[in-house]
Amino acid sequence: MASILEISVPGQSDKVTHKVEAVNLESFRLESASYYLSVSCNNIDFPSCGALRYLDFMHTKFVHGCFDSIQKFPLLEILILNACHASRHMGIKSQHLKSLKSMTLKLKP
Repeated sequence: MASILEISVPGQSDKVTHKVEAVNLESFRLESASYYLSVSCNNIDFPSCGALRYLDFMHTKFVHGCFDSIQKFPLLEILILNACHASRHMGIKSQHLKSLKSMTLKLKP
């Protein structure tokens, strides 16, 4: 059986839910074409992706508490937030995180 190591998902809208079940998945990228079609990370279900090392979000809306799910990835090393929207308190916790890149992050009051 082949292992899925990398997935890239172009976001359609915030009404779409992506369920990712890939035990060996190491890299995941979610992007939307523009701010107007931003997706919420609450629409992503990672029930079994404990090997994830790289997360990349582009044009994504993060609702309060969304970053709590990052703790589910104990091996996460790189988190990229590019042109994203988030609340002022993100609460990112990950013991192996080596790189956090935030480009054009818009914070809500």
